[in-house]
Amino acid sequence: MKYLFLALAWTAYCVLHTALISETATGFLERRLGAFIGISQLRRRFPGGLATGGGIDSTGILGVVRHPWYTAVLLLRWARDLSVARLVVSGVLTVYVVVGMLLEERKLVHEFGNPYHAYQERVSMFVPLKWLRDRCGTIGPWPR
Repeated sequence: MKYLFLALAWTAYCVLHTALISETATGFLERRLGAFIGISQLRRRFPGGLATGGGIDSTGILGVVRHPWYTAVLLLRWARDLSVARLVVSGVLTVYVVVGMLLEERKLVHEFGNPYHAYQERVSMFVPLKWLRDRCGTIGPWPR
């Protein structure tokens, strides 16, 4: 029973967090709290959102995977001893991260359009298979 409660508590956090980062919620918060928390100031300095110059940054690790933070989070969640509680939390957070990546991809396609589609074609979302393919030869179903 305690593991069910743990899973439900983490699921509630994930749902709330996802709701708060939706375009509807962030738009509402920007209209109400933008100047208070610095969003308005950032937008004036960086017209394309937080990306410098309004473009897509594909340098460094962002040229290897599109979501390096999510990759790191999941590697750290699963690369340790797993008790039942940690297994439950890691399972819930893995689903959350995967759903988050998919929602973020949709948001970025909406914001950047074709340049982001081209970025998706060049760089893998989570596992650096395209990067490895380009350095080591053919890996997976993608021709070189």
